[in-house]
Amino acid sequence: MDDAAPRGLLRVSTGLVGTTATIEVFGEIDQVSVAELDARLRRVTGIRSVLTVVVDLNGVGYLGSAGLALLRLHHHRCAADGIEFVVAAGNRAVLRPLEVSALDTLLTVRRGTPRESN
Repeated sequence: MDDAAPRGLLRVSTGLVGTTATIEVFGEIDQVSVAELDARLRRVTGIRSVLTVVVDLNGVGYLGSAGLALLRLHHHRCAADGIEFVVAAGNRAVLRPLEVSALDTLLTVRRGTPRESN
């Protein structure tokens, strides 16, 4: 799809293989940087052929409340559109906020990289 697009403390890259869109995120997801991730998620979920969206957060060092809210929002949007929404994470900086907010019970969370979790 496109190469990484750095913006502030966040870098996001997207790829499409078959019906699966993968969004790799590096850096910090907070109130300032969340708009870039939101734009990427909106873009890939707008592609008619996409049936699965994998958000790879293994490169994220901080996941704030704005990022958690965004993941919840896109989970619901994807569910309404019949798109599987998956979060790949293997680091404590992401897993702990997902657990504390109980989003790990709502979202499909695959521990490790998308390749390891298949």
